[in-house]
Amino acid sequence: MLPRDNQALRFFGLFALFFVVYNIPAPGLGRTVSTVASLLGETALSAFTSSDGLALHLGTAAEVRGHDPSSPDEAWTVVLDARNPEGGGQTRVNINLRRTFYLPIAVFLALALASPIWSRGRGLVVLLSGLGLLLLQGALWVLVPTIALFYEGGILDLAGWAQGALRFAYALIAPPGVVYALPLLTWAVLVWATRPLESDPLPTNLAGGAATA
Repeated sequence: MLPRDNQALRFFGLFALFFVVYNIPAPGLGRTVSTVASLLGETALSAFTSSDGLALHLGTAAEVRGHDPSSPDEAWTVVLDARNPEGGGQTRVNINLRRTFYLPIAVFLALALASPIWSRGRGLVVLLSGLGLLLLQGALWVLVPTIALFYEGGILDLAGWAQGALRFAYALIAPPGVVYALPLLTWAVLVWATRPLESDPLPTNLAGGAATA
């Protein structure tokens, strides 16, 4: 078994290696992800679109005039256009899939794969649970700003308590460091929650003494 110092160096070295690999520029990856996400999202949004109600359209940034598809950020961006024909409100939401989903998942994967948890299925439990939680967190990162922009654009009307809750949620997810803090916290909680719980056996002399007492 490696000394603790060597274990720490091995962990940080593997984490850095995995994280660098995940962030190697891959031409076309962002455009592929945004295209697939827009197609799936457009299908899901069709249930909320009607001829006389809220109209929603989701597409890639490359499909929207004024966006530069050659920009790395724009390649990862999908655009949600919303219009309320009855109230006249309309707004546009830019969703960066790299910041919302790819980076947090990359951080978590690098942490999980570098951790000494790959025995008895523990690593798989941590990995799958973490990915599920991060997808949920990413969905909230998309939902909260979207609802806020819908409210500001006159698409939705929110009660006072809902506005307060929305401002509180937005304040939590807005800081740039959250994109790294949440996967780190998710990894730490899951590694702690799945730690082996083995009670230490009594020393032989104490066990014998207790038996003969």
